[in-house]
Amino acid sequence: SDADVAVSCARPNAKVRWSSFDNNRTALALDDACYVEGVIVQRNGAGIDIELGAVAPRVMNSVVANNTTGIAVFGAEASSALWLTNVTIAGNEHGLLVDNAYVQVVNSIIAQNPIEATDAEVLIRYSDLWSAAIDGSVVNVATGNLFLDPQFVSPFDDLRLSSRSPCIGSGNNSFIGGWDPDGVERPTGGSDIGAFEHVALDPLEAALAALAA
Repeated sequence: SDADVAVSCARPNAKVRWSSFDNNRTALALDDACYVEGVIVQRNGAGIDIELGAVAPRVMNSVVANNTTGIAVFGAEASSALWLTNVTIAGNEHGLLVDNAYVQVVNSIIAQNPIEATDAEVLIRYSDLWSAAIDGSVVNVATGNLFLDPQFVSPFDDLRLSSRSPCIGSGNNSFIGGWDPDGVERPTGGSDIGAFEHVALDPLEAALAALAA
Protein backbone atom coordinates (compact mmCIF):
# COMPACT_ATOMS: atom_id res chain seq x y z
CA SER A 1 0.00 0.00 0.00
CA ASP A 2 0.89 3.71 -0.26
CA ALA A 3 2.98 3.25 -3.43
CA ASP A 4 3.08 5.48 -6.49
CA VAL A 5 2.65 2.32 -8.60
CA ALA A 6 2.29 -0.92 -6.65
CA VAL A 7 3.03 -3.18 -9.66
CA SER A 8 4.22 -2.14 -13.12
CA CYS A 9 3.93 -5.03 -15.56
CA ALA A 10 5.60 -4.54 -18.95
CA ARG A 11 7.07 -8.00 -19.57
CA PRO A 12 5.14 -10.14 -22.11
CA ASN A 13 3.32 -13.09 -20.53
CA ALA A 14 4.02 -11.91 -16.97
CA LYS A 15 1.32 -12.91 -14.49
CA VAL A 16 -0.18 -11.07 -11.53
CA ARG A 17 -2.37 -13.49 -9.57
CA TRP A 18 -4.25 -13.77 -6.26
CA SER A 19 -3.03 -10.54 -4.73
CA SER A 20 -4.66 -7.53 -3.07
CA PHE A 21 -3.83 -3.88 -3.76
CA ASP A 22 -5.13 -1.25 -1.37
CA ASN A 23 -4.49 2.48 -0.86
CA ASN A 24 -1.95 3.11 -3.63
CA ARG A 25 -1.85 6.03 -6.02
CA THR A 26 -1.90 3.45 -8.87
CA ALA A 27 -2.38 -0.24 -8.08
CA LEU A 28 -1.48 -1.89 -11.42
CA ALA A 29 0.07 -0.41 -14.58
CA LEU A 30 -0.06 -2.93 -17.43
CA ASP A 31 1.06 -3.17 -21.02
CA ASP A 32 2.09 -5.90 -23.48
CA ALA A 33 0.59 -9.33 -22.75
CA CYS A 34 0.36 -9.32 -18.96
CA TYR A 35 -2.18 -11.69 -17.41
CA VAL A 36 -4.13 -10.72 -14.30
CA GLU A 37 -6.26 -13.21 -12.36
CA GLY A 38 -7.85 -13.33 -8.93
CA VAL A 39 -6.73 -9.90 -7.75
CA ILE A 40 -8.62 -7.49 -5.51
CA VAL A 41 -7.95 -3.82 -6.28
CA GLN A 42 -9.69 -1.40 -3.93
CA ARG A 43 -9.44 2.06 -2.41
CA ASN A 44 -6.67 3.26 -4.74
CA GLY A 45 -6.39 6.44 -6.78
CA ALA A 46 -6.11 4.52 -10.08
CA GLY A 47 -7.07 0.86 -9.94
CA ILE A 48 -5.74 -0.71 -13.16
CA ASP A 49 -4.16 1.42 -15.91
CA ILE A 50 -3.71 -0.47 -19.19
CA GLU A 51 -1.76 0.69 -22.24
CA LEU A 52 -2.62 -1.65 -25.11
CA GLY A 53 0.07 -2.76 -27.55
CA ALA A 54 0.41 -5.57 -30.08
CA VAL A 55 -0.81 -8.23 -27.65
CA ALA A 56 -3.33 -7.04 -25.09
CA PRO A 57 -3.32 -7.97 -21.41
CA ARG A 58 -6.19 -10.01 -20.01
CA VAL A 59 -7.94 -9.41 -16.71
CA MET A 60 -10.19 -12.14 -15.27
CA ASN A 61 -11.79 -13.27 -12.01
CA SER A 62 -10.87 -9.99 -10.33
CA VAL A 63 -12.44 -7.22 -8.24
CA VAL A 64 -11.90 -3.50 -8.93
CA ALA A 65 -13.88 -1.50 -6.39
CA ASN A 66 -14.03 1.79 -4.52
CA ASN A 67 -11.18 3.44 -6.43
CA THR A 68 -11.16 6.90 -7.98
CA THR A 69 -10.68 5.28 -11.41
CA GLY A 70 -11.45 1.57 -11.70
CA ILE A 71 -10.00 0.39 -15.03
CA ALA A 72 -8.58 2.86 -17.55
CA VAL A 73 -7.65 1.55 -21.01
CA PHE A 74 -5.61 3.48 -23.57
CA GLY A 75 -4.83 2.03 -26.98
CA ALA A 76 -3.21 4.46 -29.39
CA GLU A 77 -0.93 1.70 -30.68
CA ALA A 78 -3.24 -1.25 -30.03
CA SER A 79 -3.75 -3.99 -32.57
CA SER A 80 -5.75 -6.34 -30.34
CA ALA A 81 -8.63 -6.26 -27.87
CA LEU A 82 -8.47 -6.22 -24.11
CA TRP A 83 -10.65 -8.93 -22.56
CA LEU A 84 -12.28 -8.37 -19.18
CA THR A 85 -13.75 -11.71 -18.13
CA ASN A 86 -15.56 -12.29 -14.83
CA VAL A 87 -14.49 -8.93 -13.44
CA THR A 88 -16.51 -7.03 -10.83
CA ILE A 89 -16.15 -3.26 -11.29
CA ALA A 90 -18.14 -1.54 -8.56
CA GLY A 91 -18.41 1.69 -6.64
CA ASN A 92 -15.57 3.53 -8.41
CA GLU A 93 -15.87 7.22 -9.25
CA HIS A 94 -15.02 6.26 -12.86
CA GLY A 95 -15.72 2.58 -13.46
CA LEU A 96 -14.47 1.67 -16.94
CA LEU A 97 -12.70 4.41 -18.89
CA VAL A 98 -11.71 3.54 -22.49
CA ASP A 99 -9.83 5.84 -24.88
CA ASN A 100 -8.97 4.80 -28.44
CA ALA A 101 -9.13 1.07 -27.69
CA TYR A 102 -11.22 -2.07 -28.24
CA VAL A 103 -12.47 -3.80 -25.09
CA GLN A 104 -14.58 -6.95 -24.72
CA VAL A 105 -16.44 -7.37 -21.43
CA VAL A 106 -17.87 -10.82 -20.70
CA ASN A 107 -19.46 -12.42 -17.61
CA SER A 108 -18.72 -9.26 -15.60
CA ILE A 109 -20.53 -6.97 -13.17
CA ILE A 110 -20.38 -3.20 -13.64
CA ALA A 111 -22.32 -1.71 -10.75
CA GLN A 112 -22.83 1.87 -9.57
CA ASN A 113 -20.07 3.42 -11.62
CA PRO A 114 -20.02 4.81 -15.17
CA ILE A 115 -18.69 3.40 -18.43
CA GLU A 116 -16.95 6.16 -20.38
CA ALA A 117 -15.59 5.63 -23.92
CA THR A 118 -13.95 8.00 -26.41
CA ASP A 119 -12.88 6.99 -29.94
CA ALA A 120 -13.26 3.41 -28.76
CA GLU A 121 -15.32 0.24 -29.11
CA VAL A 122 -16.64 -1.55 -26.04
CA LEU A 123 -18.60 -4.80 -26.49
CA ILE A 124 -20.46 -6.05 -23.41
CA ARG A 125 -21.99 -9.54 -23.27
CA TYR A 126 -23.41 -11.83 -20.57
CA SER A 127 -22.80 -9.19 -17.91
CA ASP A 128 -24.80 -7.31 -15.29
CA LEU A 129 -24.97 -3.53 -15.72
CA TRP A 130 -26.56 -2.14 -12.57
CA SER A 131 -26.78 1.62 -12.23
CA ALA A 132 -23.91 1.87 -14.71
CA ALA A 133 -24.32 5.11 -16.65
CA ILE A 134 -23.01 4.73 -20.20
CA ASP A 135 -21.26 7.78 -21.64
CA GLY A 136 -20.27 7.30 -25.26
CA SER A 137 -22.05 6.06 -28.37
CA VAL A 138 -19.40 3.39 -28.98
CA VAL A 139 -20.51 1.11 -26.14
CA ASN A 140 -22.33 -1.92 -27.60
CA VAL A 141 -24.53 -3.58 -24.98
CA ALA A 142 -25.12 -6.86 -26.79
CA THR A 143 -26.25 -10.40 -25.95
CA GLY A 144 -27.27 -11.90 -22.63
CA ASN A 145 -26.94 -8.89 -20.33
CA LEU A 146 -28.79 -8.19 -17.08
CA PHE A 147 -29.76 -4.81 -15.65
CA LEU A 148 -30.47 -5.94 -12.11
CA ASP A 149 -29.12 -5.40 -8.61
CA PRO A 150 -26.40 -8.08 -8.37
CA GLN A 151 -27.30 -8.67 -4.71
CA PHE A 152 -23.81 -8.67 -3.26
CA VAL A 153 -23.34 -10.13 0.21
CA SER A 154 -22.52 -6.61 1.49
CA PRO A 155 -22.32 -3.75 -1.02
CA PHE A 156 -19.60 -2.51 -1.44
CA ASP A 157 -17.66 -4.33 1.19
CA ASP A 158 -18.14 -8.03 0.39
CA LEU A 159 -18.70 -8.39 -3.36
CA ARG A 160 -19.37 -12.11 -3.34
CA LEU A 161 -22.80 -13.08 -4.66
CA SER A 162 -25.53 -13.72 -2.11
CA SER A 163 -27.85 -16.67 -2.67
CA ARG A 164 -30.46 -14.20 -4.04
CA SER A 165 -28.22 -12.88 -6.82
CA PRO A 166 -29.57 -12.95 -10.38
CA CYS A 167 -25.94 -13.32 -11.53
CA ILE A 168 -25.77 -16.94 -10.35
CA GLY A 169 -25.85 -19.21 -13.39
CA SER A 170 -26.45 -16.30 -15.79
CA GLY A 171 -23.03 -16.20 -17.48
CA ASN A 172 -21.72 -18.03 -20.51
CA ASN A 173 -19.60 -21.15 -19.99
CA SER A 174 -17.72 -20.54 -23.22
CA PHE A 175 -15.77 -17.72 -21.57
CA ILE A 176 -15.43 -18.87 -17.97
CA GLY A 177 -12.42 -20.59 -16.41
CA GLY A 178 -9.54 -20.30 -13.98
CA TRP A 179 -9.93 -19.59 -10.26
CA ASP A 180 -11.69 -16.79 -8.42
CA PRO A 181 -10.06 -14.60 -5.71
CA ASP A 182 -11.01 -17.21 -3.07
CA GLY A 183 -9.22 -19.94 -5.03
CA VAL A 184 -12.46 -21.58 -6.19
CA GLU A 185 -12.13 -23.24 -9.59
CA ARG A 186 -14.59 -22.09 -12.24
CA PRO A 187 -17.16 -23.12 -13.11
CA THR A 188 -18.53 -25.16 -10.21
CA GLY A 189 -21.86 -26.03 -11.76
CA GLY A 190 -23.39 -23.10 -13.62
CA SER A 191 -21.56 -20.10 -15.00
CA ASP A 192 -21.78 -17.16 -12.60
CA ILE A 193 -21.34 -13.50 -13.54
CA GLY A 194 -18.74 -11.50 -11.63
CA ALA A 195 -15.40 -12.08 -9.95
CA PHE A 196 -16.57 -14.64 -7.40
CA GLU A 197 -18.00 -18.07 -8.07
CA HIS A 198 -21.02 -18.62 -5.87
CA VAL A 199 -20.52 -21.57 -3.54
CA ALA A 200 -23.78 -22.71 -2.00
CA LEU A 201 -23.77 -23.51 1.72
CA ASP A 202 -24.81 -26.98 2.77
CA PRO A 203 -28.09 -27.07 4.79
CA LEU A 204 -26.38 -27.02 8.21
CA GLU A 205 -24.12 -24.09 7.25
CA ALA A 206 -27.13 -22.23 5.83
CA ALA A 207 -29.09 -22.73 9.06
CA LEU A 208 -26.20 -21.51 11.19
CA ALA A 209 -25.72 -18.48 8.93
CA ALA A 210 -29.44 -17.64 9.22
CA LEU A 211 -29.24 -17.84 13.03
CA ALA A 212 -26.19 -15.58 13.07
CA ALA A 213 -27.76 -12.93 10.81
